[in-house]
Amino acid sequence: MKCSDCGWIVDDAHQDVPALQCPDCGSRVFEQGGNDMTMDKQETKQTGGPITRDMNIQQLANTYPEAVGVMAEKGLHCFGCHASAYDTVEAGARGHGMPDDDIDRMVDEMNAAVAQHQAQKTQPKESQNELVVTEHAAKKLFDFMKTEKKEGYGLRVAVVPGGCSGFSYALDFDKASKEGDIVLDRHGVKVFLDKESMQMMSGATIDYVDGLQGSGFKIENPNAHSNCGCGKSFS
Repeated sequence: MKCSDCGWIVDDAHQDVPALQCPDCGSRVFEQGGNDMTMDKQETKQTGGPITRDMNIQQLANTYPEAVGVMAEKGLHCFGCHASAYDTVEAGARGHGMPDDDIDRMVDEMNAAVAQHQAQKTQPKESQNELVVTEHAAKKLFDFMKTEKKEGYGLRVAVVPGGCSGFSYALDFDKASKEGDIVLDRHGVKVFLDKESMQMMSGATIDYVDGLQGSGFKIENPNAHSNCGCGKSFS
């Protein structure tokens, strides 16, 4: 038995024809004993872009982190699983029961997120300075620096893959900026960000909130599609 579209030969390990999809071309049309067996041929309708159904999930997360949030919105957290080193986008989605049309739409949305991210990189440099640190947050940062004996340090802000929704914020004190960093001054506090994090936090506001439910830094990010209830993760 072979695929009538590309000629791929079905071996003994792949005889379950109704569940079979040609791994070479994606067709479900097979020939057996001279007769065609049609199994709802799959046609992808992707609009184009660097991300495809057969892209490795780990490669996707490393190369296009801005697309990870789209998968998280669909309930797919494969990028945080050990199997991400082996699974493709399609395999991960199918493993969660996602239909073919929905996989195509998800891939299109991920490519749109990549395109939007690339477009942001071409914005004037002045737009990179939109990150806001409130005066109250700055005062709290100075208090923490004094308590931790890190006076004179700056605040490093980073967006990293992971967390409940796809990305999480990392805040820490750093003695100096690193090569390629964007350095901001907010109420006397030096803020260090790498370029990728700055792109994802353009227009964001860092504040410090005191309340009955607890106190801590809060980030309002207009670039986030959704936020987790923990307040530390977004997509």
